[in-house]
Amino acid sequence: IQSGVTVYISDWDPRSVRFLLARGFTFNLDGSLSYWDAATEELAQRVKAVHEEVANGTFKPNRENDQLTRALGNKEHHGRT
Repeated sequence: IQSGVTVYISDWDPRSVRFLLARGFTFNLDGSLSYWDAATEELAQRVKAVHEEVANGTFKPNRENDQLTRALGNKEHHGRT
């Protein structure tokens, strides 16, 4: 941000960004995205689609069904671990 580069995902859900960063998602110097493999790229595209749904108002995230959960396609586990 200090260099004047707008990061592509600056308004994404922080939980989704941390999840992607842990799986090989990186930033290029121009603010664009880079992926280690096709699976990470596919997941990033799904997260992007869910973010657009939130921006359009067609999806309202909540505690049990947030952006990352929807992009992954699995439900949060309830109960004890």
